[in-house]
Amino acid sequence: YVKMPRIILGIWDSFHSHRYKWPNPQKGKIYAVWLKSQWLKINLKLPPYKSLFKEDKINKIYLGYIYFLICMGNILRIYESYISSYFDINSSGNFIKRKIDGWVIQRNVVDGLVYRELKTRVSTAKFGVAGVFIEPLGQICMFLLLFSLIRGNNRGSLDTILYLASGICLFSVFSDIGIRSANAMIANEALFFYRRVKPIDTVLARTIVETGLYSIVFITITIGCYLLREEIILNDITLLILSCLGLVIYSLGLGIFLMVSAHIYPIVLQLTPIIMRPLWFISGVVISLNSIPQWLRPYISWNPVLQAIELVRHAFSTNYVIRSDEVSLIYLWQCAIVSLCFGLWIYTSNEKRLLTR
Repeated sequence: YVKMPRIILGIWDSFHSHRYKWPNPQKGKIYAVWLKSQWLKINLKLPPYKSLFKEDKINKIYLGYIYFLICMGNILRIYESYISSYFDINSSGNFIKRKIDGWVIQRNVVDGLVYRELKTRVSTAKFGVAGVFIEPLGQICMFLLLFSLIRGNNRGSLDTILYLASGICLFSVFSDIGIRSANAMIANEALFFYRRVKPIDTVLARTIVETGLYSIVFITITIGCYLLREEIILNDITLLILSCLGLVIYSLGLGIFLMVSAHIYPIVLQLTPIIMRPLWFISGVVISLNSIPQWLRPYISWNPVLQAIELVRHAFSTNYVIRSDEVSLIYLWQCAIVSLCFGLWIYTSNEKRLLTR
């Protein structure tokens, strides 16, 4: 510090706070400029600044820049640990990095549970892989025969095969996700000893498995119908995908709720299959909304499963008429979002209870 005036060096050496803020006071003469602005506040009996030093014209912008650096330095020191946890990628407390790692872990856990569920389904089926698809195909063939004998081989506005496939496959996805989610805690209880496995992962895995299996069945039936009719019977593929996805999200939210409820109140396990049976009749699986008396439709059309089935049938053919005041894609997605948010809220409120009971 040879180039520094001795009085400035003495003041700098007398105050710990000055040495902390300005570890190198000689660099750029910034300390001397700052010291001039703080001269009257220094708790020392010093003569006026003008009597010791020549008056220099200090640029106000430069002085403001100095104050800005001081303020930013103080803010960074105060929130150093907090800011570093968000932006320091090498920090173990990095919030974003921890979130991404958590998502990767959850994805890997769900992948393993999906494989486990598929292996269990195939091993318990009587005819192996084919046995998984026999049940929905058997139901469709039975009702197809019934409709052919009673009403002929068509539904007038929509092919009979697609009409039945839409109702049976979509309702089966909904009911199987609900029933199997209620049993998820019991079926995977041994896995919860691993910290990485959470109860919600089992519901996600079962939702993926049921959706995938019935999607294969539905696509196979649609292709078979195309080969039989030698024409493509699909008017709006976007409506088809959005309707099916909305029903899956609605079923996922309901499945999370049933999993938590069944763990807290075991009687829900027995009530869930019983409740699904009357829902089968009021969800439009066999009887369309147009076939229901007008006075009864407002009480039936609240059912999101019925909404999804009617929308999928309309997506295949515009000849299958639906009324906009009775069936709505917006209403279906509103129900799906509300169901998912409610299910996640119930789960987050009871997650510790699920793992400790």
